[in-house]
This record gives sequence, structure tokens and C-alpha cells, in this order.
Amino acid sequence: MTPLFPREAFDIGPGVAHLCCGGEPPWLRSHSMAVARYAEHRNGGFTGRDLMDAEVLAVRGLMAREWGVALAEIGFVASVADGCAMLGESLDLPPGCNVVAADIEYSSVLGGFALRPGVEMRIGQGLAGLPALVDARTRAILVSDISQLTGEAADLPALRALA
Repeated sequence: MTPLFPREAFDIGPGVAHLCCGGEPPWLRSHSMAVARYAEHRNGGFTGRDLMDAEVLAVRGLMAREWGVALAEIGFVASVADGCAMLGESLDLPPGCNVVAADIEYSSVLGGFALRPGVEMRIGQGLAGLPALVDARTRAILVSDISQLTGEAADLPALRALA
């Protein structure tokens, strides 16, 4: 098996095996360089803000070219929580519908949905508890590919079939 990154790309000590559970992968050396650059920009006042914006624009350009879309179609959110909140606010969720999630889901995924008036939030016990909660009024099944609590992988094709 060929790894995505060579071992030398990480700041992992000798004799350590990192199993990359859930959303906590090992730290790449390039992460340290990016954080240092971010700190430098952050401390640079308005000039630093302009430099950060230029970096974001450059990355958006790279992604637009890679995906074959216009630059205007690429945007970033500040965090997963922000993205999930935006998604929750953008969906048509009429009163009386429901949204299903597992009790092992990131709480940040639930926020944008849990606060919607008239929407029932159904919480199942683990991923195995989701199918019993889905019915004709279910508008969204909220699930992470890998649980940050248990490391359990969601069966996304099976959940799509339920939807």
C-alpha cells in the first residue's frame, strides 16, 4: 500500500504508530508552516488580513481549476459548524418534518437543524439506531462519515437508500 504522505511529512516521533482515528489525523510538518504563516498574518493588522485574503483567493483558484468550475463557485466556511449551520438554514424544512441524527454525532452538525421552529430532531442510539427513526416526514439524516467518538464508519449507501 502506498501512503498518501511519506512518514517524513509528519512530526511523529520514532516508534509511534498513529491510527488516525476519526477526525484527528497526525500533524503534518506543512501544518506547522501554515499555522506560523497564519499567525504572522494575524499579527499584521490590515496588511496581514489582506495577505490572508490573498492566500484564500489563491487556494480557491487552485480548487476551481482542479474541479473545472468558475472561481465564484468556490467558497470556504470558517468551520464545519458554520457550514452545517448554513446548510441547516438553507434547506426547506416545513413544520412537522423531522431530522435524524445519532447520539454520537458532532454537536456542531446538529445546531443549524435543532433550532429550526417546528422541526422535530430525532436522536438515535448510535448509527444502528438511525433506520428506525426515518419515516416519510424525514428531511435530513445527519451523519459524519466517521464518528469522532467511536471511530465507527457510517454505511453511507445504506443511509442514502433510507432517504
